[in-house]
Amino acid sequence: MPDAPLPPPDSTLLPQDQVPMREKIAYALGGGAEIATSHVIGMMVYQVFSFNLQMTAATIGTVLMLFRLWDAFTDPLMGWISDNFKSRWGRRRPFILVGAVLGSITFPLFWWAPIGFTEHQLAVWMVVTGVLFFTSYTIWSIPYQSMLLEMTPDYNERTRVAQWRAIVQNFGGGIVGWFWLLAMLWKDPETGEGDTVLGMRYLGILCGVAFLVLGALPAFFNRERYYELASKKRVALFRGIWDTLSNRPFQLLILIALLFVMGTQMVEQLQRFLSLFYVYEGNESGSALLAGLGSTIWIVTSVGCVPIYTKVSTHIGKRKTFMFSIAMLGVASLSKLVLFNPDYPWLMLLQGFLYGPAYSGIWLMIPTICADIIDDDELKTGERREGSYAAIFSNIMKLSFAFGAFAAGLVVTLSGFEEAAKAFQEPNVFPRMMLLSAYLPAGACLLAILVLRNFPITPETAAATRAQLEARRGVY
Repeated sequence: MPDAPLPPPDSTLLPQDQVPMREKIAYALGGGAEIATSHVIGMMVYQVFSFNLQMTAATIGTVLMLFRLWDAFTDPLMGWISDNFKSRWGRRRPFILVGAVLGSITFPLFWWAPIGFTEHQLAVWMVVTGVLFFTSYTIWSIPYQSMLLEMTPDYNERTRVAQWRAIVQNFGGGIVGWFWLLAMLWKDPETGEGDTVLGMRYLGILCGVAFLVLGALPAFFNRERYYELASKKRVALFRGIWDTLSNRPFQLLILIALLFVMGTQMVEQLQRFLSLFYVYEGNESGSALLAGLGSTIWIVTSVGCVPIYTKVSTHIGKRKTFMFSIAMLGVASLSKLVLFNPDYPWLMLLQGFLYGPAYSGIWLMIPTICADIIDDDELKTGERREGSYAAIFSNIMKLSFAFGAFAAGLVVTLSGFEEAAKAFQEPNVFPRMMLLSAYLPAGACLLAILVLRNFPITPETAAATRAQLEARRGVY
């Protein structure tokens, strides 16, 4: 093995490997654009279109799945374009800027469906406006995600960069948790009651502005490290996709992510329905307030745990840190058996002390592990395909969220829940929903941990891979 002057895996010694704080913050703030748009749709689509516009959960789940099927085409295409694009501004930054502008225009449209539309007309509106937005989002998100994978070659500095984005995204996710209650501040002019549909229309405009401002920052402040290296060799679209999917560590990461995402998403709507109709007996304002307070706890716990996970991963490695986070997610799922109690609704707030740290570690580890996988891929293929990896992973995650959302609608139906009955269900319906919402994700997390035990990249193997790469192409 070639001898190269590299730092040990538990430290960063080479000055050229360190990402300046200005770039870390600019990139991290860009992550707020993700939360302000795609995360908002996931958080509020049922509150607006199901709870208030009377669409069925199955119809909404089908629409969300159609968005992801569209992404199955656009994400890999955008990744290929981004990997091969050449300009004086780089291969990522032009698309980040254009996508931020387009996304800020198209996102608010999703929430402005005309009042009085039938369910069929609402579904068509969601599909048309959603395709416009998610196409714009792809133009922005794939280059943005690719940029993280190439900002530094150092094993632990990658985690430090991801740490700042995780802090911003966790903080933003906590704010979005208040959107349901914030939307109800807008009043129906006839009844004087809170109007979630009207409120979300104006919140959608604010989110569009946030997407423009935050999403454009990486285009102006972040450097593309491997632009000159990548521009020397053109990546073929279908061969690049095949090579990416053939990478064994990447296959394992995808399987792990699919397990815990599908497991949690399949019961996401069960949890919302249980909160509103079982714990709060249909009291929308009470459930919305609890969701907001839970999000505040989420902010404190998730943001507070990010630097802890960053430090811990430098000592025990990313794999073990990832494994611990998934295990905590499984425990959080099982806690619903105790914490969802109509007699003590405030017990639900304790979930934030479990879910916040769990997701904080999971979404911190995934991108930095993916960056290590790309080094492994370059060693085998001689190509830098951050766009392809970002696109395929993003696409598979979107599909898993979509199929999870689609399955969630079916699980709600199979549980026996009747939307028209609301809080007045048959006696065995809510207990059945509780069991499903607890055990399905916990079982999926257990399987994910078993797969993760076989993940091959460790701090030592990552350092060895980098030594060979630097000897081959020099230090950039």
